[in-house]
Amino acid sequence: MSSSVLCIAHPGHELRVLQWLREVRPVVLILTDGSGSSKTSRLEASRALVTEAGGTVGRIFGRFPDRGLYEIIRNQDLKAVIGLADDLLATLEENNADVIAGDMLEGFNTGHDLCRMLIQATVSRYDRRRGQPVKNFEIVLERLSATMAERKPAVTLQLGKEGIASKRACVEHRFPQLVEEMDRAVAKYGDVVVATEALFEAAAGLDDRWTESEPPYYETFGRKQVMAGLYTEVITHETHMQPLAQALQKWAAQA
Repeated sequence: MSSSVLCIAHPGHELRVLQWLREVRPVVLILTDGSGSSKTSRLEASRALVTEAGGTVGRIFGRFPDRGLYEIIRNQDLKAVIGLADDLLATLEENNADVIAGDMLEGFNTGHDLCRMLIQATVSRYDRRRGQPVKNFEIVLERLSATMAERKPAVTLQLGKEGIASKRACVEHRFPQLVEEMDRAVAKYGDVVVATEALFEAAAGLDDRWTESEPPYYETFGRKQVMAGLYTEVITHETHMQPLAQALQKWAAQA
C-alpha cells in the first residue's frame, strides 16, 4: 500500500495545503515546534489539526525549537541534519510513499530552505533504492502569485466560499497567532493566498547554488538584526547553507 508524506519546517505550514491534507491524509513531519522568538510552541495545534484531518503524525514532529534549528545551521551540526535525513528516508520507506510534498526553497527562511534541501537529498536516495521516482511537490510559502505566474502547478485545489471560511476558522481556532499574518497576506496579495492550494513539481537533484541576483532575504534580515544587536552572526548561503547542502549530497549518494 502506498501513501503520501508531508514534510514542513514549522507548525502552521500545513495550512497552505489544508484541503490537500484532508483529501490525501499524509504522514506529516514537522522539523520544529514553531516557538519562534515568543518561545510558545504551536506543535499541539498542528497535532490536533493533522489528526482531525485524518493524517498521521510522523517520527519527526517538533524535534527542535525554532531557535534550536537556527543553532544547528549556524554551528554546522551535521549529525543533527543527517539524523533528520535518515528519519525522513525511513518514513518514506516504511510507508512505501509515492508522493512527498514540502516547503519550497525561497531564500526567505533558513529553516524552510533546509527542509527543502532535506527533501531533495532524501528523494534522490529513496528513488535510487526503490528503482522508480516518487512524486515530489513543492509548497510555496512566500510568493504564491508570482510563482504561479512563472510556473504551472502540478496540483491545484481551488477553494470555494465554504472552503475559505473553513480555512479561516481553522486558523482562528488553532493558530490565533497567525491570523494577523494571514490578514496581511490577503491584503497584499488577495484571496488567492487562502483560496488557492498549489503544489509544484520539484526538479530532480539538489542544487547548492543560489542563482538569484539578490542575496537571500534571510541574509538581508540577519544583517539588520546584527546591526540592532539582536543577532551575533549572519547566516549566509555560502558559509552555512551551501556546506549543509553538500553534506546532504554526499549522504544521498550512499547506498
